[in-house]
Amino acid sequence: MSADLASRLAVPVVERGVPVLALIWVLMALFTPGTQAALLPVLAGMLLAAWPLSLAERALGARVQKPLLTGMQVLTREADAARAWRVLSWSSLGASLLATALVALLGGWLLTRVWLALGELPAGISEEAAWSALSVLVLGAGVLRHLARVPVVFWLLPVAALLVTALLPWPQWQLRPVFTAVLPGVALTPDAALWFGAVLGGGGLGVYWQRATQVPEALPLPARVLGLALMLSLLFLLTPLMAALLGAMAAVLAITLLLQPARAAAEAAGLETVQALAVILLPSLLLVEVIWYFLDPHAITVLARGLALWMSANLLVLAIYVGWVMKISHVRKALKLPSEGLYNGWRILVRWVAPLLLLTGCGFWLQSLVTA
Repeated sequence: MSADLASRLAVPVVERGVPVLALIWVLMALFTPGTQAALLPVLAGMLLAAWPLSLAERALGARVQKPLLTGMQVLTREADAARAWRVLSWSSLGASLLATALVALLGGWLLTRVWLALGELPAGISEEAAWSALSVLVLGAGVLRHLARVPVVFWLLPVAALLVTALLPWPQWQLRPVFTAVLPGVALTPDAALWFGAVLGGGGLGVYWQRATQVPEALPLPARVLGLALMLSLLFLLTPLMAALLGAMAAVLAITLLLQPARAAAEAAGLETVQALAVILLPSLLLVEVIWYFLDPHAITVLARGLALWMSANLLVLAIYVGWVMKISHVRKALKLPSEGLYNGWRILVRWVAPLLLLTGCGFWLQSLVTA
């Protein structure tokens, strides 16, 4: 295989797959306390709900080829549905902005851990102040990626630097492994783990909708699953410092992805790209600083759980709309699944399995919060 052909095959996979995998990684770090989670129920939730619902969201975007706000207006008129369904677009935008702020804080926290592992902070700068500043840095890096195309090789340089770091005789870093407890949490019961698996795919944030208007075809499901499995296995083999650096890089990629729906909505309103990014960046920065200033790490964890509930509400509305309101012929054309059997299986999951799983998981989780 020639180098040119390999490049043309690899670049689309990296561009389409890596940001989605990074989004899943940071959501997992925010929502689950790592090794305390029941991994099999989490994977079951991803397969039975996250995957079919991400395809459902993608089908809506592929159908109208418009951003969230204007696209949902077109879809409701097309299906003669009530205007109340349009709340999904506004709710998805709001959830994506909260997710952006939390991911920026996660990336800043990881970079703070790295800084403390490599050396002391400058005099007069506290750990909390460094966390705030580095969170802004992560958010800014995610926004800047919208202004210029970043060569794929750029993302290989940090990996090379990490490998060199691993070979050098550094002292042992006293860092908590990323997947042990990125933020304080509680052990997940199997029912709650199913629910977390259902929202870990990133559905209900408008990301897959916007990707469908930019990329003709998604990365195949087997490639996504394989990529995620390789990423998770790699992180377990890395030192805590290397995992933290990769996690911060994943946060930047995830922020770039999370801001796409809001950017598209702003540009559809007539703003230029720079203006749209400025309009998005200001409230995002304010939200990051408000959360950092008023909430402690445990409260931020509770807020992350609240985001999971918000996403699950969006996913329920999405499942009901695509499964029961949208015309079957429109869904089938938008999905472009390779076989009738696969389409029928997807439809069963969207109409019945995913909503029941979400409702059951939310019920058990809310009950555990009340009785705690």
